[in-house]
Amino acid sequence: MHQPFNLDFTLNSGQTFRWRKVDESWYGVIGSTAVKALQIKDKLILKANEALEEDIVLRYFGLKDDLLKIYDSIDKDQHIHAALKAYRGLRILKQDPWETLISFITATYTNIRRVETTLGELCRRFGVASMFNKERVYLFPTPQAILSHGLKGLYETGLGYRAPWILEAAKIVEANPDLLPSLAEQQYEEARLTLLNKKLFKGVGNKVADCILLFGYGKLEAFPIDRWVRRSLVRCYRQLFDTELISKLKDKSFTTTAYNKVRLKMIDYFGGYAGYAQQYLFTYERLGSNSLNP
Repeated sequence: MHQPFNLDFTLNSGQTFRWRKVDESWYGVIGSTAVKALQIKDKLILKANEALEEDIVLRYFGLKDDLLKIYDSIDKDQHIHAALKAYRGLRILKQDPWETLISFITATYTNIRRVETTLGELCRRFGVASMFNKERVYLFPTPQAILSHGLKGLYETGLGYRAPWILEAAKIVEANPDLLPSLAEQQYEEARLTLLNKKLFKGVGNKVADCILLFGYGKLEAFPIDRWVRRSLVRCYRQLFDTELISKLKDKSFTTTAYNKVRLKMIDYFGGYAGYAQQYLFTYERLGSNSLNP
């Protein structure tokens, strides 16, 4: 049976920040390889500046996920049904964990456009440039590259108060090269506790940890809760929560206790593919039913 895939929906759904659309093609990076991606009907056409194994491409774009099985699992009510119908083919990417860590630390308390701009500047200054099909593409800077430029260089990228967090993350990863790979071997809840250890990464709270695990490690039960998801839950799923929890969902001071109650409730409701449900609800709430643009 035909498995749905939509490149535009996937790359414009807030889970990645460095793909750029030029005419009908997307330019970005998979690992250390510059890539041009184009979808024509049900075909994904890729060109790369160096050899790229098919297995890596399939994994990166979430093409190993049985999306029809996932739809069948999470299509539990009219709200998620509408989102699944509107954004059919949206898949969850499996991105580089280091890039995902830094990207979502950068994404704290700001909007997607600002994150794209800031990360673009970070990569322009610290990353290795590659010309591909007349487009300049930058690899994501390594921890070593970030450390070599120091705090002053990070401030110059527009990171603001997040700059010390990024520098500290680079120091931790450089000193503990097995740390990020080890998260892949851990179960979701264990990996989540590892990331939330206060002795580790500053700027990694509940939502950021869940984003890292969902988009960087493919832990599909993770259910990140940001303002768009909170809005969706209040509007469409209030029957699942008591009055006090609904009030906290509306409140800007969304405590860790409240976050975890909501997270676990939604994982219980949607099951092992709750992360997919979250991404469809997020995209539907943010972009609406008929538009690819915010």
